[in-house]
Amino acid sequence: MHVVIAINEAKYAEAIADFVINHDWKDDTTFEVISIVKPMKVASFEAVLPGPILDEIMQKKTTAAESLVQTFVRSITKTIDQARIKTSVREGFPTDEIMETLKASHADILIVGSHARHGLERAFLGSVSHYLVFHAECSIIVIRLPNHQ
Repeated sequence: MHVVIAINEAKYAEAIADFVINHDWKDDTTFEVISIVKPMKVASFEAVLPGPILDEIMQKKTTAAESLVQTFVRSITKTIDQARIKTSVREGFPTDEIMETLKASHADILIVGSHARHGLERAFLGSVSHYLVFHAECSIIVIRLPNHQ
């Protein structure tokens, strides 16, 4: 079995790690932990910044994503052998990159977090987990934060 785990924020990564640690995985299960760094938006204030500044911002975002992935891996290696874990951080649009990863890896399960947005907030910001639930060809586990968080 191959499980893809997509993370993008520390609080969701912690909740997903708790789930992964406490789940009874088969011994042959492999894991692919990914984080996607969104490109700078053309129609945002960032688009008017000089190239070197944009590059520096993207490098900081990438470094933060790499750190998040490594922290996540350290937390799940309490119960999962690190040899069974593959990681990657890449730039792109989350839904596109996650769908490509699922297809390329022939994933059996995808685990993602959910912001639980509703109404206008969801209409304007979208929902990666919602899109994936309806378009991914594998089973999906969506981890929500407890209500108090």
